[in-house]
Amino acid sequence: MRIENGISLFLCIMSVTSCNLEVNTSDPQASTDIESSRKDGFLVRKYEHFSDIDSLFKIQEAWIEHSWKYSLVGNKKVKEKFDDLQFDFKLSKFKGPFFRDDNYLVDWRIQNDTNEYVGQSNGVYVLFLKGTEIPKKISFTVRKLNEDTSFKTQFFIGM
Repeated sequence: MRIENGISLFLCIMSVTSCNLEVNTSDPQASTDIESSRKDGFLVRKYEHFSDIDSLFKIQEAWIEHSWKYSLVGNKKVKEKFDDLQFDFKLSKFKGPFFRDDNYLVDWRIQNDTNEYVGQSNGVYVLFLKGTEIPKKISFTVRKLNEDTSFKTQFFIGM
């Protein structure tokens, strides 16, 4: 009888607390698109001018937003906004088998002019900005990893 009560209590506690176990409350996140960023009050600036990089992929959209992360308030997840800024962009129409969304940072990478790597969150490529100055243009370099380290192509995103 005691074992059954202990198991019931354990299962009850797990069902109450486990509903939020999948929420990442420590890492910064990125909005999935400009409209989501605008709706949540994170959007700072939308970028519309992209250099031609169609040989590798298409730049779908780009924006700067406030950095944010999920927090738990009671049993609800809420989006917590910070003063820091991040540059986000979405890629689509990947060309060939090498440059794909699912092998980013395994076979290839993107970095900015100061060799900072672009991360990836929620299917969006993210570069955390230093300070609060909003750049008019950001240049990037795409590099293959491992096999052909000499491959390099550049693109930019601007206002």
